[in-house]
Amino acid sequence: MPGEPMMSRTATRVAIPEGCSRWAAVASAWRIAGRWKAPIGFALLDQGITSGASFILLAIAARVLPVDEFGRYSIVWALSLLLMSGATALTVEPLAAILSSRGPSMRIPILAASAQLSLLLGGVVAVVILMCGLTAEAWSSSFAPLLLCLAATSPLQQLHLASRRFCYLLHRQGVAAASACVYATILVGGALTLWATDTCSGWGVVLLSGAASLAGLSVGIATSCVPALRVRRSLRRCILRQCWRTGKWLAGSSITLWLSSASIFPISAAIYGAAETGIIRAQSILLMPVHQFTWAMGYLLVPHMADIAARHPRRVGTMTLLSIGTLGTVAAAYSSIILLFSGDLLTLIYNKPEITAASSLLWPLAVGAIVNTIAAAMAIVLTAKGVTKPVFWARVASVAVFVPGAVILGSILRVDAIVWAMAAASAVCGLILASALMDTVRRSQSAWRSP
Repeated sequence: MPGEPMMSRTATRVAIPEGCSRWAAVASAWRIAGRWKAPIGFALLDQGITSGASFILLAIAARVLPVDEFGRYSIVWALSLLLMSGATALTVEPLAAILSSRGPSMRIPILAASAQLSLLLGGVVAVVILMCGLTAEAWSSSFAPLLLCLAATSPLQQLHLASRRFCYLLHRQGVAAASACVYATILVGGALTLWATDTCSGWGVVLLSGAASLAGLSVGIATSCVPALRVRRSLRRCILRQCWRTGKWLAGSSITLWLSSASIFPISAAIYGAAETGIIRAQSILLMPVHQFTWAMGYLLVPHMADIAARHPRRVGTMTLLSIGTLGTVAAAYSSIILLFSGDLLTLIYNKPEITAASSLLWPLAVGAIVNTIAAAMAIVLTAKGVTKPVFWARVASVAVFVPGAVILGSILRVDAIVWAMAAASAVCGLILASALMDTVRRSQSAWRSP
């Protein structure tokens, strides 16, 4: 009879003891982790190599450049992060949810359309940066060369980010790792050359990053992870509409994320000067591997979580707990090590007394890194489910806490107050995302249980 399978399934659920159900969930999590062993390994290799190369470049720049020049470079870096993360959120981030609802045969055409949109948007971003550089030349000769070099390299960096994400969407994490090796070779080799020849400068670091992005992008193109196909105009318009539908919230979330984190560099420069910005940036570099690890797991988990949410909704709760627990534990362990050996590490890496003397900044930076990692894990699940509006509003709330707090407290107290305000903003964001995530998982499981 048609009603018998449903009755049997319901009866089976009632008959399973609570303890057995819990152990079954744990066993399911271990089986999933076993199947993901190779993708996770390549993802960690990819992000580890990329993060390590970026760390070496920034550490050399912070050690060699004057603190105020490194502060100006950090401000321009923050600007590039704002523009490129917003562009990526519009054209690349929504693809996981889009691809999960389409057949495998549509993956390549959709990615080709997204690559074309990324190239177009990267050109627009470059023009905006170029105009900023030409404007800055009239009042600040120190910022103009940095911005002009960034305008030349930003499209390459934008496409490189897209190509890495395409590798994960195609489940070709090995290609992403190979691209990271090429990228790191150019970046580290160039940084060591600049240091050895005593020619390191802020604008030179920007150009070197662009050259490394071009090398990494070439691997994605050579392996067809960045499809170079002619796409029907109707498909391009369709993908544009779908990306805009969810990407506008992700782009808004990226902008608000920037306002609640990376905006600390221009804010601190406006209040204390570029030298203090350079010190804050140098301290934050030590926590950079935490954020890089989180981004790597985001690249890996979003497409997998989207597939699980579409095909096995009952596993969403288990995977959510596994993701949050794993990322949070790694972030806490790494941050603890940095805090334990902070003075020795700062002296060894930078060899600048003014940076070592500000080691107290690492405490709020570490707290913020841990909270941000947990919040990012929750945002990964929400993004995979296509629930992006709460992510945006959570970031808006964090901006409402951080920007006024940083400006007011920074003007009255020391620079530590600005960094603590950033950590408090991260906590507010995490609380809002936790509420939205619990509601989403509850509705997903209720939909699965309902006839």
